[in-house]
Amino acid sequence: MEELIDNYFDRLLEIDEFKELLELKGIIMDKYKSLIIAFRTKESIYLDMKRFEKSPEFKKVKDDFILAKKNLYSKEEVKRYFYLENKIQEIIDLDINEIKKAISDDFTINTQKGCKLLKK
Repeated sequence: MEELIDNYFDRLLEIDEFKELLELKGIIMDKYKSLIIAFRTKESIYLDMKRFEKSPEFKKVKDDFILAKKNLYSKEEVKRYFYLENKIQEIIDLDINEIKKAISDDFTINTQKGCKLLKK
């Protein structure tokens, strides 16, 4: 089983989109380090404050988080990264469905809630 997993991962590494995804991750981590730190900091504060949604400070915390996210997610490399991530996920979902078909038609894949087999 471990060998099959290794072979599958090796196959993923050969996909051009996967190679580009890995390359972009490095570029994003280097080029947008300060934006990433700002985003994670604002996200952490937002999540901590979320239980105080009625608080007057919450709106500012929420707005700061939204702005930090917008600043990071508006970068072309980040947009491309998420696009490629979705393409890779589609490939993996197709592979999982092929495996599912080989095992049994009694199950369906629910990718909306993660990769879970659900009895029909």
